[in-house]
Amino acid sequence: LLVPLVEEPPWTRRAESGSGWQKYMDNGWKEVAHADLLVVTKCEAQCWLALFHLTCSHVCRETYGFTAFRKEQLLRLRKYLTG
Repeated sequence: LLVPLVEEPPWTRRAESGSGWQKYMDNGWKEVAHADLLVVTKCEAQCWLALFHLTCSHVCRETYGFTAFRKEQLLRLRKYLTG
């Protein structure tokens, strides 16, 4: 569920005018400069923190079984982690 949110973020969209981008911040859509598209919003941060806890927290790793499918899904995020 989290991987598709990172790949196709519902909190980022093209502006209705078609000239720029908008991000969902503080309970509303705000115009964002092209240079600021990589700035992480609260929604994005929550998604990344959930992924962090699923993969790095010992308690979560024991509870959340990593099947081959789940590992494949997580590996799709590599392109966002390496630069």
